[in-house]
Amino acid sequence: MSININNFDSKKQTEINLIYTAYSMVCILNSLVQSDFVNSKTFNSLPLGSNANAIKDIIKQVSIGNQVTFLICLYCYLVLPKELLNDLNTEIKICNKKIGQLEIVEELSTYPKDQLEEGINYMYHLRNSVSHANYRFEDDCFIFEDSNPNKPEHNFVFKVSKMEAGKILHILEVELILKFIENIQT
Repeated sequence: MSININNFDSKKQTEINLIYTAYSMVCILNSLVQSDFVNSKTFNSLPLGSNANAIKDIIKQVSIGNQVTFLICLYCYLVLPKELLNDLNTEIKICNKKIGQLEIVEELSTYPKDQLEEGINYMYHLRNSVSHANYRFEDDCFIFEDSNPNKPEHNFVFKVSKMEAGKILHILEVELILKFIENIQT
């Protein structure tokens, strides 16, 4: 999977670095959660500065694998590399289709383009929702919203359980991020 980014010009190196960093951050966060890192000796010995104990207590209270971590992962996959992923039209369509097949609690879009044959552009709306902090947590669900301030009649609401939301990250990783990395290698 790894390539030598020094074989590319500086612009391409920056693009590859961005995707690799986004992917790596999500993998690291997931590994920290899966390994119960906050209860490890390594965590307890981290030198986190003059407020180390207070910071460790905060991390233990909120945990690493919370709702905000999920949003950070979405940010890494949707917002950071946005311009780089725009050329992956086929992959974006696959992501939209797979997200639309999740068990959705509530869904509404009054955007005219979403009413066309291809259906709702989840990638576009989720990216906007995350990048503009238009989301909230309610019970066991994430609610993502997108609206156009210049056209108040254009609204998007997407409510999905936490379990189904986790599947969004997997879809993005497999169908978008890893495809981008694969395309770099060829």
